[in-house]
Amino acid sequence: MKKVIQLRKKERKNLLEKAEKYLEKLKKRIGPLSGVVFGSVSRGDFNDASDIDIVVITEELPAHPVRRLEVLLTPWVPGIDPKGYTLSEFEQLKQKGNPFVQLVLEEGIVLIDEIGIFKNE
Repeated sequence: MKKVIQLRKKERKNLLEKAEKYLEKLKKRIGPLSGVVFGSVSRGDFNDASDIDIVVITEELPAHPVRRLEVLLTPWVPGIDPKGYTLSEFEQLKQKGNPFVQLVLEEGIVLIDEIGIFKNE
């Protein structure tokens, strides 16, 4: 049982490192950002078919959904499922008590917080 737990922790660590590498590549393209992993990887109940859910928050992103997705998917990293918000969008949703944002704040693992949105969380 101990080996299974150790293997599981190693798998999770590898997934978090993959997410961090994605965020570092994205940061080179779009500038300062905050990135948090949520979902099955953050909870630890991921499986072989799980993707890595990441919320990316930055000062500016295109308003058009397709353009925004193009920005978030370049660099392309298989298995990464990014959701992007501008700082003002995320703050507004947070103030309104948006259930998704609350979930991210409660279960998320902050990997990068260059814009300081998670400093008080």
